[in-house]
Amino acid sequence: MTTAIQLYDIEDDVRLAVDDECPPCHNEPYVDVENGGACPDCGGDPNKILERHLEPLRFQPIAATVKRLARRVVEMEAEAEVLSNHAKSIAQRAATRERTVAFLKGWIQREMEAGKIDKVKDEFTTVYLQDNPASIEVDDEQVERQWVRATLQMPLTDVPAEFEEHITHRDVLKTPLADYFKETGHIPTGVTFLPKGHTRHLRIRS
Repeated sequence: MTTAIQLYDIEDDVRLAVDDECPPCHNEPYVDVENGGACPDCGGDPNKILERHLEPLRFQPIAATVKRLARRVVEMEAEAEVLSNHAKSIAQRAATRERTVAFLKGWIQREMEAGKIDKVKDEFTTVYLQDNPASIEVDDEQVERQWVRATLQMPLTDVPAEFEEHITHRDVLKTPLADYFKETGHIPTGVTFLPKGHTRHLRIRS
């Protein structure tokens, strides 16, 4: 069960917008949009719901609003870092459990094989050795060429025309393109070079 967060933490004057199509949830001040939860009744996009919550702030002084929101962003970034570290810790514990399980299963199998036991059963657990399906194991890297698939990284112009039909994926090499533009000033067809500052991104420092 998630903990609802009041958006009044952002701005005391915020009043949640009423959506005629779904008033039970969009008019509810405790919709957990900050945790990325969809609307509990309509399943709507949480970002769209959050946009409705923030709409009244457009009519407030922008500098004060930005500072309020920036402080909340800093708080949420710190919360996200804590949650991320906790997730890593949980993942490490899960990996440790998986390694322990693999070791114990291997030990059990070796002991059963040594004792020529195929099956052990009681009222709670059944343990048995099952035959694996047929498979191919490569034990010599010098497999005949007809059975080996190669992946190459090379300019498309170096690929013989008769081989192009076998290409399943193409990647544009952006770094060589950028170097070529710096050296020649020429912009190849199908490419747009964007100068520094063509877009900007928001940064909040605390």
